[in-house]
Amino acid sequence: MAVRLREASHRLTLSDHRFAVGQFGRLRSSLGPSANPGEAYRIMGRLPERNGCLQYRVCNDDGSHERVVTEDDLEGTSVNRTPAAP
Repeated sequence: MAVRLREASHRLTLSDHRFAVGQFGRLRSSLGPSANPGEAYRIMGRLPERNGCLQYRVCNDDGSHERVVTEDDLEGTSVNRTPAAP
């Protein structure tokens, strides 16, 4: 369920996000032809709410797909990956 504005006087802020930058989350459902449900995405940035939903900029593990998703499109994961050394 999306984090929605409950009262007109309450504005969601960046501190309301569940996921931290650098953390991994898994997509709950397919978000288009290039997204696989369950694929791990790294949180690259927290974005302001839009239409009452918190948003994130995420990138898949190999860096080939970057997208914006809402908080309800993500679920937590225990994946903790670090980039491979060049």
